[in-house]
Amino acid sequence: MTAETDPDRRSEEPTDARDEDRLRGRIAVVEEENRRLRQEYLRARQSQYRRSAIGMAFVGAVALVGAAVLPALRRTLLILAATGGFGGVLLYFLTPDQLVPASVGEAAYTAYRSHATALRDELGLQEQSIYVPLDRTDETDAGVRLFVPQTTDWELPNERSLQATFVSPNQERRRGVAFTPAAHQLWTAFVRGTSLINDSPDRLASQLAEAAVEQFELARTADAEADEPARRVSIVVEDVSYGVPTHFDHPLVSFLAVGLARGLDTSVEVPSVDAVDTGHRITFRYEQAAAHSESESASDAESDEADRDSGSVSDGSEAET
Repeated sequence: MTAETDPDRRSEEPTDARDEDRLRGRIAVVEEENRRLRQEYLRARQSQYRRSAIGMAFVGAVALVGAAVLPALRRTLLILAATGGFGGVLLYFLTPDQLVPASVGEAAYTAYRSHATALRDELGLQEQSIYVPLDRTDETDAGVRLFVPQTTDWELPNERSLQATFVSPNQERRRGVAFTPAAHQLWTAFVRGTSLINDSPDRLASQLAEAAVEQFELARTADAEADEPARRVSIVVEDVSYGVPTHFDHPLVSFLAVGLARGLDTSVEVPSVDAVDTGHRITFRYEQAAAHSESESASDAESDEADRDSGSVSDGSEAET
């Protein structure tokens, strides 16, 4: 029996074609709806900026009129008028004209995460992340390296060793891999937009949590608490962007860890990221700054001594030869 004479096959083919057409129609509708929603969100953001610009310009105009009728306050009102006018013009012309979907950033992060995770697994490294601050000359530069150790009883390598990707000093417990954290540029943006960075764990954690939500939109909410005697900071987050924060060097975890390491000027470890009822609890553990500095100095001295010993042995071997 052929396809032309088989009634069942004749009935199946049109049905499959109709199902495929319906699916294509639904995909087209969803894509169009996504475009419409993005455009509406962008228009809402533009409207918000422009309302703020109009409000500042109105304040400036009122202050200018006040300066004309109140000579005693003319200087102050003129300054206020100039500020309002400048702020209004700035806000109006800096209104965002495009919206970058979160999927673009998530795709870029996923590629980085896949590469770094594969490297960690193939080298047999530990699933521990230690963010280590380095000396720097530019305050806007994060100057932090993400160290992934090779052994469970790891020790922090010295700063010179952390400059390389493959950290392989003479001491086995200090070997591993060092990455540039995912939030390196986020810290730069944070510093440029912040007049004062707190140096106490409690206030710094709250400041970073607020920036993660309000400035970078890495989560919908973030509540921070610090236990200074235990040298521990916990931050509960909800509705995290870029996937779950349990992934390697997740942008949210990375930004918080880099900020703590840079703000407290000490190494920061991420011992756990646990799921809770409303989201995730991210726990950070930091070392005392003085202890970190002493450890760095001792590490540098031991590394230099080991290098000298290695060089002496090599020179001796050459002399014997």
